[in-house]
Amino acid sequence: MIAKYRIFSPYCFSDTICARLGHIGIGGFGMLAKILFKLFLFSTVATMVQAQEGGIDFSAMKIGTKLTTRTVWTPQSTFVAEYIGAKDGFHLIQNYKVKDGSLEENILDAYDDQGRRVWSTRNGHTNRFTPYSCHFVIGECNHQYEYYNVLTKKMVTNQSRYFNRREGDVFYLGIYRSDGSLHEVAHQLGAYNLRLSNVHQNALGQDSGFEFIELTVPE
Repeated sequence: MIAKYRIFSPYCFSDTICARLGHIGIGGFGMLAKILFKLFLFSTVATMVQAQEGGIDFSAMKIGTKLTTRTVWTPQSTFVAEYIGAKDGFHLIQNYKVKDGSLEENILDAYDDQGRRVWSTRNGHTNRFTPYSCHFVIGECNHQYEYYNVLTKKMVTNQSRYFNRREGDVFYLGIYRSDGSLHEVAHQLGAYNLRLSNVHQNALGQDSGFEFIELTVPE
């Protein structure tokens, strides 16, 4: 059976984890070791929680989960993103374009365990983010993007700087422009921190982005 969701509550990963040290007397090295070990566990969990505030949460996502969206410009195009599982240490999402009622393979995206995109393939070419895409990170972030330019038929590398933030179930992707100003685009988040919609105006004042259609989750 397949469960379909059109309205749902997003997962939130914003807990704060704190640890406090007391006085340690002479000979308390065993206790110190235990405390340090606990601190290590707390810091590890805190790091994972912080990362998941921006990254996709694959920990509970079932293989076959599908997100359907549609572009807002005319003519509109419909896309389906399907989680197909993990391979070689990466979580894979196969993207399809709906054409004449059928699914046509489009882009294959690969994510790390923190839910950050690392690389993608399209038409036999692999595009890479180093160290990962800043589109899935909270706060200051810089990434290098190497991609295949279809016009020059060569690999091109550029660098981008971001400052992203999150307010509830809205992720604000902020990219610094050449003049130093910050341009933000709001993304509506849903289950698993998936980006459901991103409707905004481009530099020409035209509607751009994509809108949410449905999320289907296998049972």
